Amino acid sequence: FEGTVTSLEKASYLVIRDFRRRINKKGGEYGWHIAVLTAPESIWGYDSVTAAYQDDPEISKAKVINYISQFYPGASEEDILSVIGS
Repeated sequence: FEGTVTSLEKASYLVIRDFRRRINKKGGEYGWHIAVLTAPESIWGYDSVTAAYQDDPEISKAKVINYISQFYPGASEEDILSVIGS
């Protein structure tokens, strides 16, 4: 099961929506946070997600690099590529 979920996450068919903790009988939170997974369409909408399907992979890669560069302006392209696994 975990391998299948990981494969779906790697392919972006599942994304993390939130982190939550378990709740005991008294209503108190306990333990580690648990990731809540969902389909990207439920966050960004079907049209937004499927519009990216037509992009060339190199264009998508450039978009990702550009987006990450906005948050980490000191990161080189090589650094970003090593993090995103490309």
